Amino acid sequence: MSFTDSIKIRITKQISIPEVPSASGIEFFNNKLYVCGDNSPHLFVLNQEGQILEKILIADSVLLDSNGVIPKSIKPDFEAMALVNDKNKSFLMLFGSGSLSPERDFYKTVSLDDKKTVNTYSLKGIYNQLRDYFETELNIEGVIIFENKIYLLNRFNNEIIRINFEVFNRLINGELDRAPFDTHYVSLPKEENLQPKFSGGCLIPNTSKFLFTATIEDTPNSYDDGEIGNSYVGIIDLTNTSKYIPPRLTKIPVINNSAPVKIESICILDSKKNRLNVAMVTDNDGKASELIFATLEY
Repeated sequence: MSFTDSIKIRITKQISIPEVPSASGIEFFNNKLYVCGDNSPHLFVLNQEGQILEKILIADSVLLDSNGVIPKSIKPDFEAMALVNDKNKSFLMLFGSGSLSPERDFYKTVSLDDKKTVNTYSLKGIYNQLRDYFETELNIEGVIIFENKIYLLNRFNNEIIRINFEVFNRLINGELDRAPFDTHYVSLPKEENLQPKFSGGCLIPNTSKFLFTATIEDTPNSYDDGEIGNSYVGIIDLTNTSKYIPPRLTKIPVINNSAPVKIESICILDSKKNRLNVAMVTDNDGKASELIFATLEY
């Protein structure tokens, strides 16, 4: 299988954001970028020039090591973030990856009003159910909310896990012990026998489609880091009920002849017909994170 170039991508700007360690999720709301890091106790609020406007505490800062980050063995590993608009309220959902239990088995909500209220909820029930079902590692890298359903993007084998949002909330609130869910698999082409795997995603406004990013990393598991390969951006229609879904896909170009960067997530700044202006974040495994802006045509 080979990927299609039906998506055209043009990088327009690249900004280093060294104050944000290991950037892993990004959302856009009211002309501000919200960026989380998988080992940071803060949610960062940035303008489109990469300047930090605000830091919202979302994890215990006493956990920090001498480098100002949460050590790998106890970090919450926020890898997935989604913007939710519900009953005139807007909030972010930040998911731990589930790749280490129990440290990464919860999610946070952050209200986007002036108070920036933060709440914590356990994902132990649903994550244990998913681990039993897949009989493999769990590594949630993206979350999509669409038509009263929640879609979790599992990096391990490029699974899309679909759960009714009301059922999900009843499970979180302890009203159910288990939740029914559907699974779909996304087929991505290998490079030198290495598989690109989910790293983030976001819904395309006013459509049933979502953008996802996928990266190649030469590692035997979802805990250890490895050599970084190419990154991709793709589009999937959530109305596709096939068990195996072939996406539209294109490779993200290497910037300024540099080494490949690990694209961790994507958000949409504005959309018009089949043209999207997007922002992406990179996790460069110890080096400065980056904001990358691009235009997509599909």
